[in-house]
Parts: sequence; structure tokens; C-alpha cells
Amino acid sequence: MLAKKSPHPSLRGAKLHPRKLAVAATESSPPGWAWHRRTLLRLRQQLVAACASLLQAGTAPAETGGMDRADSANDRESRAGLLAKLNAAEDQLGEVDAALQRLIDGNYGRCAETGRPIAAARLRALPWTRFSRAAAGRHERKGVKPGETTP
Repeated sequence: MLAKKSPHPSLRGAKLHPRKLAVAATESSPPGWAWHRRTLLRLRQQLVAACASLLQAGTAPAETGGMDRADSANDRESRAGLLAKLNAAEDQLGEVDAALQRLIDGNYGRCAETGRPIAAARLRALPWTRFSRAAAGRHERKGVKPGETTP
């Protein structure tokens, strides 16, 4: 089920703009990864919509007239919560985009640390994952977020 090469070698290794990523992944990902590609593209679409919604809500003009200190504090807290949600959604979108890029590059489904295949069940549960369960566990024990360098 693991593909070794992208069907379009000209796309391999090229970092694509996020808007072109979905199209390229649809055109160039191997048929064995069809479910993963569809799932990642659907998740990407949901995350883009969520980011747009959160951004719109977070940039809406604040009510200024007649606000007391408690209302003002609540408004700031609400905006901080929206910003945290937006950051989390953008981080997740980055992971999904990276997974789509790996589909294009032909190395989707391989652990970024060991190069070994990632278990099919793990890819079904976390289709954007870059690490096998064992490698992800090592990163967690070290207190390192996946993708960061070790301290």
C-alpha cells in the first residue's frame, strides 16, 4: 500500500502554495492512498473554513461605547480564546498541508524519524501524522512537540 514514487516526478520535492496543494495532491497521489487523500482534503476544507470564521469573529470591531470594565475584560478574554482556537486550527492546517505534500512527494505513510512504514490503523486515526506510534511516544517522553528538534 505504500507508494515509493509520486506519479508526477516533476512535483516531487517542490513545495507548493497551499492553494495549489489540494489540486496537486488530487492529481498526483497514488491510488493506494485515495481514502487518505480524500480525508485530508476534506479536513483541510473544514480547517480553512474554521480559520476564516475565527478570523472574522476575532477581527469584528469591539463595542466601545458604554462598556464597563467587566464587559471590556470579557471581550478581551473572548478575543484571546478566539486567537488560541485560530492558532490551533492553523497549526492543524499546517500538519494537513504537510501530509498532502508528503502524498505528492511519495513519502506519505513513512515515519519521518525512522523511515519505516506507519501502521495503517494509525494513519486511519491520524491521517496527517508524520511519526509512527513508537517515534511519537519518544517525542512525548522527551517533551518535544513532533517536528521540533530535540533539546
